[in-house]
Amino acid sequence: MAGLARAMTTRAAARLVAVACFMAAVGAAGAHSETDTNSANVIMPACEGFLAHKDHDLLSAYRQGICAGEVQGVWATANALGRVCSPPQATVGQAVLVVMRFINARPARMHEPFSFLALEALTTAWPCKVTTRPSAGCRSRDAAPALAP
Repeated sequence: MAGLARAMTTRAAARLVAVACFMAAVGAAGAHSETDTNSANVIMPACEGFLAHKDHDLLSAYRQGICAGEVQGVWATANALGRVCSPPQATVGQAVLVVMRFINARPARMHEPFSFLALEALTTAWPCKVTTRPSAGCRSRDAAPALAP
């Protein structure tokens, strides 16, 4: 039993060291890269890799996850706020493609924050229709008065 516990501890320590090395490598790579790591210039290559299913190394896979996560986060937030009304069957891959096409059509804006451009892309591609129905708890001036019991 002691040997099993020691082996598990050794494995856990090895994993911890591997994660620490990875984080140090990512941090060092980030320190030598462009200063604005949130721009479309930096994130778009990872989005291209995400759509092409390229994951040659751990760092590339990590950056692709940044792209997909950024798009999914913007998409989910905009959807919750009623700014984006995507088709129910839309996937993260489709949302990334929408964002990439939008940004690629505007190369002069590649220096802007990726998340801002992603929001603009998704609201342009999947706008919500404006309804005339009053929101819950509010009554429009044109709404019929409530009937007395």
